[in-house]
Amino acid sequence: MLRCEKKLRKILYTGLNPAHYHSTDQLTHCPLIKIIPRPLTDPCIQKAFRDFHLFTHLIFTSKTSIHLLHDHLSHFGLSLDDWKSKTSIAVGQVSGSHLRALGIQPALIAKEETAEGLIIELHPLSLQKASFFWPHSAQARSVLVDFFTDRHLNYYACPFYDTQFRQPEYIPSLEQFDEIVFTSPSTVHAFAKIFGYFPIDKKYVTIGPITLQCLQTYIPQLNS
Repeated sequence: MLRCEKKLRKILYTGLNPAHYHSTDQLTHCPLIKIIPRPLTDPCIQKAFRDFHLFTHLIFTSKTSIHLLHDHLSHFGLSLDDWKSKTSIAVGQVSGSHLRALGIQPALIAKEETAEGLIIELHPLSLQKASFFWPHSAQARSVLVDFFTDRHLNYYACPFYDTQFRQPEYIPSLEQFDEIVFTSPSTVHAFAKIFGYFPIDKKYVTIGPITLQCLQTYIPQLNS
C-alpha cells in the first residue's frame, strides 16, 4: 500500500531568530530588521549602570535587552549576582526563557505578552517603594512609561538599542511561500518597504497582538 507523504508547507520567517518558532515545515529565514546596540558611551546607558544599585525591579520586553544587559555588566564593574539580587519581570515566555538561561528566575511573566499585559500584572501590586529599570528598544511604545508616570512610580527607561530596516542580499520570490511570519511591527513595515504589497493568498502569522494590529493596517480584512 502506498503511503501519501504530507507536503511540507513553505514558510518565510522575517524576524531575527527562528529558534523559538516551532514548525516541522520548510522554513526560510530572511531577516528584514537588524539590531544596532547603543554605544556604552551613551549618557543614558552610563547613568543606568551608575545607578544600577538603586533599582529594585528590572522589566524586560525583549530578549535583546536581556542579552545586552548581560553583556554590559562586566564593563561597568557589575556581576550577574548584582542582577540576581533584583526582581526581574518578563513580557512573555520567550523573554522568561532567556532569563532562566542566565540563571535568573523571573518573578513575574505577563499572561498577555504585551506592555499592556505587564501593566495588568503590575497594577494590583504595592509598588510605591519600587524603583524600576526598563532597558528597551528606542522604537518601543510609551505604554510602560505612561503607566509609571500615571502611578507616580520611580523608574528609569533607557534605550539600549535601535531596530532598523535591513535590506536582504537576496529577496526571495513570494510565490513559493504558503505562510509568512512577522515577529514585530518593524518586520511588517520592512516587508511593506521591500515587497510593496501583501499577497492575499498567504497565511500570515504574527507574534503578539501589537504585530497583528500593525499588519491589519496593511490588510484590513485580515481575521484576528
